[in-house]
Amino acid sequence: MPTFEGYRKTLSPLQMQIYDALKDGMSRHRKEIEVQQCTDEALNGIFESVLLDHPEIYYVKGYRLWKRQDSSPMAVAPVYTSAPKEVKSVLESCSKAAEILISRAEGLDEYAQELFIHDLLLRVTYGDGHKAEAHSLVGPLLHGIGVCEGISKAAKFLFDLLGRKSFVVIGVAKTPKGHKDEPHAWNCIQTNGCWYHLDITFDNSLSGRSVKRYDYCNLSDYEIEADHKATKRLPVKCVTQQNYYQQTGAQIENKRQLVDFITKERSSGVRDIIVKFPFSEEEAYIMIREALAELKYKGTAAVSCNKQQMVFHLHCGENN
Repeated sequence: MPTFEGYRKTLSPLQMQIYDALKDGMSRHRKEIEVQQCTDEALNGIFESVLLDHPEIYYVKGYRLWKRQDSSPMAVAPVYTSAPKEVKSVLESCSKAAEILISRAEGLDEYAQELFIHDLLLRVTYGDGHKAEAHSLVGPLLHGIGVCEGISKAAKFLFDLLGRKSFVVIGVAKTPKGHKDEPHAWNCIQTNGCWYHLDITFDNSLSGRSVKRYDYCNLSDYEIEADHKATKRLPVKCVTQQNYYQQTGAQIENKRQLVDFITKERSSGVRDIIVKFPFSEEEAYIMIREALAELKYKGTAAVSCNKQQMVFHLHCGENN
């Protein structure tokens, strides 16, 4: 399976040698791996890069290090959580499950493939963070459970199988002032030649049985920074602003566009209307009220807002 090694591309030639030695050694379940001398900080970063680039190495949790006084190679002893025989069995199961899941996506164009994987992982039940498999590709692929780390690693594994360039982003989800930012993970994906942020976990938390959300699908660096912050240097920059709602005509610029969009959706029997606004929350609420008044809508209408991304969910009840 071809694997996109995004973080390896950020390393120096010497660091790449250490990366390759760690990857090969951990793939072979070696007890000790000799690598060239480097600082503790550099080794930590390289080790993390290997695990992010290769979610299939799910069975390693940290390492022990033996340094020598001279310039001789250091000895890295990975901490394995599973025996080789068990790892082989689990990875075979993950590969079989993944191949079945993506079989319908292989003939799609790149954008459709991305949405397919996105929607596929919306089915994952978020939680069970105390279980190790929830933090790896194993939980989402084999048990239907996972937290942000597991969901993003499963996404990378699936994108790799499709021959797509993607990587896992490690960072924090920003919280209101006075609260500590929470550790978080998501993806970056290259689609049609451009790089975007893709947070399936956040969309998972916003979606429901009848509503799929794409608030965090194909965001630029500028857009994602409203409520995310990467804490590890990224291999690429995401500069293109062409998020899901822009691509589907659901980013609203004025009242006439909103009236037309609501009319189109309602004529198709849609009750849950999702739109994005490029201006303030107050302006958006006023525009929604004015649009419903112009449409002479007399039914119940519940409105909720993802303030960070300015995406509104308008649930229309039956007309009176």
